Amino acid sequence: MNPSPPPADIPVLPGHYRRTFGYFLRCWLGMAAGIGVFGLGLKWNSIIVQIIGGVIAFVAFLWMFRTFARANSAPCPSCSTPMSQGWDAKKNQSDGVFACPDCKSRWRTRAVWGFE
Repeated sequence: MNPSPPPADIPVLPGHYRRTFGYFLRCWLGMAAGIGVFGLGLKWNSIIVQIIGGVIAFVAFLWMFRTFARANSAPCPSCSTPMSQGWDAKKNQSDGVFACPDCKSRWRTRAVWGFE
């Protein structure tokens, strides 16, 4: 099932993809660093370094869940109020449209998420 794109008359939300990609990149780099530190702990036979590496990787993994929430929200370009994507209950996915509760402006993105 392909998601239908949001209406073209709504302007595109600027910087949303770049901001979300930055969050995901930080999480993956954190997990790679944690696994690297853990690997050094294995090589050096140091339990403390292994624990530190495991904790770093675990915390970076937990940050990924926060990143999912950040991908569903964005500040309004007009007034900086936090917005979130609408939900299409019929398709059981987000609709790709951000609506500002303060200035009532609407912004769209092609990034939709949901369940099939």
